[in-house]
This record gives sequence, structure tokens and C-alpha cells, in this order.
Amino acid sequence: MNTVTKFKRTWVALALLAVTLIAPAAASAQSPWGKDYFPNVTLTTQDNRQVKFYDDVLKGKVLVVNFMF
Repeated sequence: MNTVTKFKRTWVALALLAVTLIAPAAASAQSPWGKDYFPNVTLTTQDNRQVKFYDDVLKGKVLVVNFMF
């Protein structure tokens, strides 16, 4: 695995960690954490599939992230 790939994976992992910490607040209907708060950028999965950060990864879900190095 080259340095660029490690760098990208690290940033995706950090973004997912941040989302995991914020996700319980997103479940509340009166919460400010919604589609207008999170960017809907395009990400590439480990399977080289393009997904939208909010629409495909966050919306209506609770996330759990596990890091192993």
C-alpha cells in the first residue's frame, strides 16, 4: 500500500470517527445535525465504488467505526 492510499484511508477513517461521535444527535428530529450540516461529498470505498457522504453513508443510519493498525 502506497503513502497516498494510506493518507486517504486515514482521512476517511477520521471522518467516519467524527460522524460516529455526532450520529446519536442526528437521530433527534430537533437536532441541527442534518443534511445542511454535513457535506455531501463523493467518497471512494475500499471496493472502488463512489458514494455520497451524507446520502449514502450517514442519512438515517447509526455508524460504528473500528480502527485497527
